[in-house]
Amino acid sequence: MSRRAGLTARLRAISRTTGITILAIVVLLVGLHIAAPFLVLHQVNRILGSMEDYVADTPRPSI
Repeated sequence: MSRRAGLTARLRAISRTTGITILAIVVLLVGLHIAAPFLVLHQVNRILGSMEDYVADTPRPSI
């Protein structure tokens, strides 16, 4: 009986750590899905800002 109880305790410990690991991965993925649009918008704004600076600093040809 003690052998079976030891096996059950071992399986519970494994399932607990597996559950915590899966929960951590899910939380990380959800956080990335929430943060990704803001990170992309930040990069787009940086690129557009540098393009605006380039256009503003480029001399215009006189016609």
